[in-house]
Amino acid sequence: MIQAIIVDDEESARDTLASMVKKYCPEVEISGMANSVEKAITLIKKCHPDLVFLDVKMPSGSGF
Repeated sequence: MIQAIIVDDEESARDTLASMVKKYCPEVEISGMANSVEKAITLIKKCHPDLVFLDVKMPSGSGF
């Protein structure tokens, strides 16, 4: 199982992506979601995901 997280400042984008992953990628499990760069860093340190779906441009900073 591939562990993944979703990082996006828009709730609808996070929810849509999570639904698509669940439907089309059964081997990927969404371990968590974050709505800011700061929360993403904490989540990455906590979950150690294999994959990060990352919104590059967010109000709180760059995904890079």
